[in-house]
Order: sequence, then C-alpha cells, then structure tokens
Amino acid sequence: MLPPPSSKLPPIARSAAFKNGKRKMEDRHIEIYDLHTICNVQNDSLASYFAVFDGHGGEDAAVYCAAHLHQYLAESIYYPTDPERALCDAFHTTDVRFIEKERTQRVIGGTTAVCVLLLDKKLYIAWVGDSLATLVNHGKVEELVYPHRLSRCVSKCYCLCLHDFLVMKIL
Repeated sequence: MLPPPSSKLPPIARSAAFKNGKRKMEDRHIEIYDLHTICNVQNDSLASYFAVFDGHGGEDAAVYCAAHLHQYLAESIYYPTDPERALCDAFHTTDVRFIEKERTQRVIGGTTAVCVLLLDKKLYIAWVGDSLATLVNHGKVEELVYPHRLSRCVSKCYCLCLHDFLVMKIL
C-alpha cells in the first residue's frame, strides 16, 4: 500500500503517443509526480520525474528504461545532492544492466530517452537521441534539448562514445 499523496502541488504534465505505421507500439513514457514517495527516498523536497523513450528495433529497451531508469536515479549515490551526476549515473546503470539483459534473455532493440527531473524548483534534463522536451510556461514555448542527430558534431561524438550522456540544468 502506498502512503498518502504529498500535500505539495505537482506540476502539470501532458504526454501523447502515436503508433504511426509500426506493427507494434515501441515507445513508452512515464510521469511520476512524487518520485520520493514512489522510490522511498527520505527527503522532504518534492521531486517529479517525466520521461519519454522512443523505442526502435523492438520495444524491449523502451520498456526496460520506463520501468527502471527512475529507480536507478533514486538509488544513485549522487541523488539527491548532485542531480546532474545522478542522472548520468542512472543512464549509465540502465545501459549496463540492459546490455546484461540482452546477453542473458535475448531482448532486442534500442531507444532514445529524454528525462526531466524537477527538484527544488529546478529542472534537470538528460537525453540521448533525437527525442524532444518542450516547456510551455504562460503560453511561451521553449525547446529544452538539442536532439542528437548524425548531422550535428555532438551526435557524431555521441555515436563514437557510447556512454557520453548530456545533462542540462535549467534554473
């Protein structure tokens, strides 16, 4: 049984998914308005976590990331004192454990990821691939990430360095 919800007001988030021409939906998203309660983190601050995973070559990687990345974030030795390092650590742990799962259970596929952590009134964003995160505030739209694409130098560097994750803090 979960404890009662926090009395603190969470942000409003919206998400949608479209299957397009694929035979099967390979994408996943997750919205956690009270990360500390869900992951049993003993901390009085409100933390919310939102993520989108655009699976390709199968749904397994996106499903795994949606189920585990937030838990690895909360379990990181850097969380909650250093959210940027904690996000990098969570991405790395997720990558390593999914690769182990690929070897032992024959799961397949890959995924992009864009994760947003709202902690102490600051947004922390980590992403890999070409998924987008957009902030709408009082009618003003702001793109929060620069998608990794092969046409950009940063994407070429990412393709060469498998464990190089980008994390950005927005005040």
